[in-house]
Amino acid sequence: MKSNKRILLIRPYFEMLRHELVFLPFEPLGLQYIQSILLKRGHEVELYDCLAKYPRNVRPIHNKGLFHCGSEEKKLRQQ
Repeated sequence: MKSNKRILLIRPYFEMLRHELVFLPFEPLGLQYIQSILLKRGHEVELYDCLAKYPRNVRPIHNKGLFHCGSEEKKLRQQ
């Protein structure tokens, strides 16, 4: 008997330079293709997109000159 699995696919947050903040997020097509195949095989699959969940969460990362864009790590761990 085949056992179906619960699977969480994650598109992680981004770290960007200031001039990259005008970047328009793209769809995570690769993960969506994987999700589609896994669903067809009967698995329970969730796609957590850190950028789509919290698109306005942009904060500077001190001492790196970068900006963190998307869900915070603690929110990701709660998934």
